[in-house]
Amino acid sequence: RRASVALQNNYGATTNASVFLPVFSSLPLDETSAAHAAVQSAVVFIHGLSGDANSYFCDGSSAVAAAGASESVLVVAPWFGNEQVTSGEWTRSAASDNVSAYWTTSRWLTGGDASPAPGRFTTSFDALDAVIELLLGGPTGLFPNVERVVIAGFSAGAQLASRHAFFSLADASVAWIIGDPSSWLFLAAARPAPSCCALRDTGPEHVCGEFALPADEAV
Repeated sequence: RRASVALQNNYGATTNASVFLPVFSSLPLDETSAAHAAVQSAVVFIHGLSGDANSYFCDGSSAVAAAGASESVLVVAPWFGNEQVTSGEWTRSAASDNVSAYWTTSRWLTGGDASPAPGRFTTSFDALDAVIELLLGGPTGLFPNVERVVIAGFSAGAQLASRHAFFSLADASVAWIIGDPSSWLFLAAARPAPSCCALRDTGPEHVCGEFALPADEAV
């Protein structure tokens, strides 16, 4: 279930290292098979601040299995970890000098730079773009029949997903599900009016239609 996604040196980092993003995946990402051709969509589950990508992968896989969609839906859970590992350590395969991108601070949830080794190599936005590019590789790609990728983030992962949704150049084949972030990206000064906050569970159909400038006393 452990796999890796190759990352590009987008910012001219001085290094000979090959860098990857550690991920959990319900299918291998280094070979093709009939199972790969059967996949029609993919869900990328992004973990919270605790970094437990394995738990998100297991929960996501269980949800897909419960829906009877394990053959047609690929489950991927990237790890925006706080420590660097080699490819050999991550996949427990043959030793490799490839190293993972990692974030010693929580700046990954804002799309920030990976940590200094190697420095200025990639960002969490770039890493997420690389996952999407791999999954939507088209007829000649690893998953030739994937037409839809859903980015599902919770808590800190939702903060990354919401910001990525705004800055991403992805087309309509990508969708984002935002769950319980502690901050939201707003494009104007207005915010949800107090009437939108019922302070109770209003269910999945809750809609906020009133926005206003925050009052001074509410700041």
